[in-house]
Amino acid sequence: MEIVLLPEKLKYSLRKKILKKIKINSLIALVLATIGIIFAILASEEYYKEDLEQKKERNEENAQATILRFVVSVSTTFLIFFIFNHYRLLLQFLKCKEFIDGNKNIFTSGYWKWLAFESTICLIHSPPFVNYSWTAAQQQEDLTYSLDMIFTLVCLLRIYHLIRVFLLYSNYYNKENTDRVLNDCRILGGTEFVLKCELKERPFTILTICILIVSFFFGYALRAAELPYIHVSNQDWTYIWNGMWCILITMTTVGYGDFYPMTYLGRSIGVTACYLGTFLISLAIVSLTISLEFEPTQARAYKNAIRYHQKSLNRKYAATLIQACYKYRFYMSKNHDVSLRTKAEKTYFIKKAIKNFKDQRLRIREMEFTLRTDEMYQQINDKINSDFDKLVIDSKVITVG
Repeated sequence: MEIVLLPEKLKYSLRKKILKKIKINSLIALVLATIGIIFAILASEEYYKEDLEQKKERNEENAQATILRFVVSVSTTFLIFFIFNHYRLLLQFLKCKEFIDGNKNIFTSGYWKWLAFESTICLIHSPPFVNYSWTAAQQQEDLTYSLDMIFTLVCLLRIYHLIRVFLLYSNYYNKENTDRVLNDCRILGGTEFVLKCELKERPFTILTICILIVSFFFGYALRAAELPYIHVSNQDWTYIWNGMWCILITMTTVGYGDFYPMTYLGRSIGVTACYLGTFLISLAIVSLTISLEFEPTQARAYKNAIRYHQKSLNRKYAATLIQACYKYRFYMSKNHDVSLRTKAEKTYFIKKAIKNFKDQRLRIREMEFTLRTDEMYQQINDKINSDFDKLVIDSKVITVG
């Protein structure tokens, strides 16, 4: 039966079931991706480690590394299956929301490109018994890199599954209270819409997650690039938090100089982290700006507070003017023979009070005009939004009819 012919309640129930399957599928994929990342790092550390007692040289695979790589390969196989299942469920979900034609498949819909890209990223890892190293010229001496290190860095890209699960379980991702609104406005929603909503709702949470992910990813990558050069640079890159520290001070353009990359690959990673840090700093500024914005009730209270403060100043300047005039009149009634200089000194205070009162009245008129203009624009904007929402609902009723 065609999905278009189903009743609205049945379509909503079907969307809800498919979305639940997508969430469970993505959660399992996240677990598999996390297992792959952890075991890939452990296998890389075991592969690079030099053990003189067991006569193991650096960049040589032993039994422990083989077992760890085998676990990564198995988890990768299951991960590819769940990635394919994710796009299969996503296609069903889009058909149920009537955003794509019901006859389209993964190829005709164009989603095969994202499936191929995501599968390629998650498929790259260090399988057992695949070992290759090469030598690259550096500033002072040659440096040996391994294919295992490159594949391990690519495995870290699987961390995007964490972002996907975070957005899927957001309150804005096709929940019951937002699904009807999205359908009325003919908006797909999806990760892009949810990300924008989360940036407006919880900007500092998103910023903290981004900083942690970027620090871990680039910190480990920088450590892996600089570790073979440690005997020349005389910097302790043994611990990953030293790499994360270097990335943090690089992204913030501080640069204390206690840790810095010397290899070409490490410098490339540092430059990339610096550019990404500029983006995160701008995101922090935007987040701070959003957090300082007034809510409608707060904006109304702020405008009323300004009015009250300005009117209080107006009453104060008016009282000062009256007081100055009264003092001048009282003084002149008691002193008839007053020199021009003394009279000018007394009238100076009256002129000053008049000027202050006029300036304050002018500020009040400008403030009232600005506030009335803002309120008028806000009312017009609300009216336009209301009319547009009504037009969307009416057009949907006409289309269904």
